[in-house]
Amino acid sequence: MAQKSMKSHNSPKIWTFILLNIVLAYCFLHLKEVTLENAQSFYSSLSGKDSFVILISPLITLFLNNILSSGLKAKIVFWRIKNPLPGTRVFSKLINNDPRIDKDLLETKYGELPVKPTEQNKLWYKILKNNEENISINNSHRTYLLLRDITGISFFLLVLFIPFYLFFFLKDISALYFITYLIFQYIGFSICTHNVGNRFTLNVLAIDSLKP
Repeated sequence: MAQKSMKSHNSPKIWTFILLNIVLAYCFLHLKEVTLENAQSFYSSLSGKDSFVILISPLITLFLNNILSSGLKAKIVFWRIKNPLPGTRVFSKLINNDPRIDKDLLETKYGELPVKPTEQNKLWYKILKNNEENISINNSHRTYLLLRDITGISFFLLVLFIPFYLFFFLKDISALYFITYLIFQYIGFSICTHNVGNRFTLNVLAIDSLKP
């Protein structure tokens, strides 16, 4: 329920991101140039309350946000095929770089900390569930989910547009610029999400280690 609430909270932000990409695609591919005036004009035509795009925006957001599974999104974000989630290495690697975490206290509470990736993630998830009502953890979790979903959509848009470019826009330099934008967009959000994901994972342990 909590995660569903977070996704609902993030949906308007995800739609804004999708709309931005629609506007930029129009400017690059139709107008052949991106100017603030062109972008604002097209955005105004899309964002009016009676606009068809606005009317179907919940469906567009729902589709793009769920076309990739959570597991695939994790691989896309952390660039790992096996055990991509930071929880799978939090006790063996990440915890050593965070001075906020009292490792001895965690071992007192939960016994010897696991080494196997799947066991690490299971224990970390258990600790998360015990602390998910904490405001700091809740905000951190919501931010991570937002950036993870945006990164997944960035990757999907990039993969989706490449075949269109090869078949319809191969000699169009503006389309090549748009692909370049999509590549940098994906890489940038992936790096941000990677950092936020690691920080969120460590925040859970830092908060828990403050509890007796």
